[in-house]
Amino acid sequence: MSMVRVSDDAKARIARIARDQKKSQVAVVDEALEAYETRLFLERLRSGYRALRNDPQAWEEYERESRLFDGAVGDGLSRSR
Repeated sequence: MSMVRVSDDAKARIARIARDQKKSQVAVVDEALEAYETRLFLERLRSGYRALRNDPQAWEEYERESRLFDGAVGDGLSRSR
């Protein structure tokens, strides 16, 4: 385990959340980092789609390629269900 410097306010917030959630402070920090990484990933994903949509040729190519997979679910169920 390593030491990381945090502000007194952050330390108090981590302790309060840990107490309220009945978790260790390490678990609270781990979960917060996981949530932050997920948020960053989704922000980059949305940004990439925005850039793709702003390029009409690239967006058409993306949609054309996506249509190739529309019927490729492979679950054996017909669309009429």
